This record gives sequence, structure tokens and C-alpha cells, in this order.
Amino acid sequence: MLRSALLAVAVTLLAAGPADAYSLGGKKWRSRTITYSAKAPQYNEAIQAATAAWNASGARIRFRPVKRGRRPDVRIVTGRQRSGPSGDAHLGYYRRSRVRLNAFDPAGKDPAWLAQSMRIVVAHELGHVLGLKHTFNPCSVMNYGRDEKCPKPPAPWQLRCRLLEPDDVRGALKRYGGRAKAFAPEFCDFAGPPSPPEALAIGYDPAAQAFNLSWTNPANPYLFAVQWVVQYGSCAAAPTGAGAQTAVGPATGVNPGAGAKGAYCVSMWTQDRFNRLAGPTTAWVNVP
Repeated sequence: MLRSALLAVAVTLLAAGPADAYSLGGKKWRSRTITYSAKAPQYNEAIQAATAAWNASGARIRFRPVKRGRRPDVRIVTGRQRSGPSGDAHLGYYRRSRVRLNAFDPAGKDPAWLAQSMRIVVAHELGHVLGLKHTFNPCSVMNYGRDEKCPKPPAPWQLRCRLLEPDDVRGALKRYGGRAKAFAPEFCDFAGPPSPPEALAIGYDPAAQAFNLSWTNPANPYLFAVQWVVQYGSCAAAPTGAGAQTAVGPATGVNPGAGAKGAYCVSMWTQDRFNRLAGPTTAWVNVP
């Protein structure tokens, strides 16, 4: 979709279109190096990732930051305020080429998803700079329906972290020559595994006939709950589902009291929102 003959606009909606692969438009850049200036600080990491991906594609063209005092071939600037990552760019060579990356409020958005979405937007817009038009059917960064067309990650804590797909690179090679290099891995973990509870302690309250638990939950944006088992004479090897939702930092809990005198062990696991467990961490208390 073009705003003008030379302006390709990135939007977040999937448009219907013919079943074609890469499509080229605009003029070919005459130099093997495209210099750029970046004044879109919200996208700084995404710009670095996207330029690195195109530079590693094998196409005989490179994006390079402009030297101080020189005029860049492409200006990357902040655009309008939008609801999420988006942008637009001139298509192919243009004398005063520009990539506009729209600002947005990140509140309430998953940080890992957001970071990857910003990288995809920048890689998409730089594809326009190289002369790649939108595609509609293949798994491609130039396809608005990328999420629907590309294979899904095998695990819910993974993202499709590859920025460029074979169709994107074939288009760049067609225009600029070169040989495709090895592609980045398709999937990567955006949420690392949870860590076990820390500083676990257990005490017995004879008046309430209950065990008082205290512990610290390690920092993890995907932490959801803790599970614990209080067991007489030995430590449980696996959770039984008892526990509570929790949050990062110090926490406390209460477990019903002992049925007999002696040593009791509490085993505790953290659980993330993908139902992965970490632990157990254990502590003992003696009931007199």
C-alpha cells in the first residue's frame, strides 16, 4: 500500500492481495552503502538489530551510520503518536529518503513482545528502503500477515525471533546481487525459565496450630505463583498443586498445622505463567 508512488506505509492490519512472493519497486540504490542517521530513540535497539540483520543477509548492500558532519542517505526519525510500533518509508532510492517510526506508549504491553515487534517494524521499513514492496502470502517480514503465514513457535514462551525470511533475502539478492548467508534461528526464548524461591523459612505457631512460611521471589516478569508441600519426616519431591498466586519480592504464607510431633520439611517451587516450575527450595522446622 503506497501513500504516494514512493512512500510505502506500514500498518498493522492484514490486507487481502494476490498470492505473490517478493515484489520490487522504486529505484535501485547506486551505492553499495546506504548511510543513515537515527533520531528515533524509542527504536534505538530495534534499529541496531534490523540493520544488522540486513547487513548479514548476504546482499551486496550495507546500512551504515552516517559520519559526523555528513548528510545521510536515509534519515530515520520519530513519527506520530500511535497505539503501537509502526512506521513508513520511501520505496527504493530516493534523494532525501526517510524512515518514520511512530511513537507509542509502551504501558501495558509485554516488554519482550514489544521489543520484537519494534525490530520487525524497522526491518520491514528498511526493506522498503531497499526496494521491497509488500507481500501477502509468504512468510516474510514484508508481509503484514507475518504472524499468520510463518510457522508458530513450538513453546508459548518463545517468539519467532528471525527478522528476515528467505523471501525477503531473495528479493534483496535479486536487486543487489550477492549470496544468501545462513539464516538466524527461527525461534528463541523471550521468557527465561523461572528461578527457585530464595530465603525460605518455616516456623510453627502452636496457638494457631499452623506453619508460617516466608520466602523471597526472584525477579521475573512472568512469575505467577508458588506451590509448596509441608511433609512430615522428609521433603516432597514434587508439588501437589497447593499454593497461591504471588509477586516478585518478599512473601509469606500459612499452612495448616502438624498432626504429630517431630521434624517437618517444606518444599517450595515457583511457577511462571507458562506453568514452568523451578525448585524445590526446602526448609525444616521441629514441632515439639
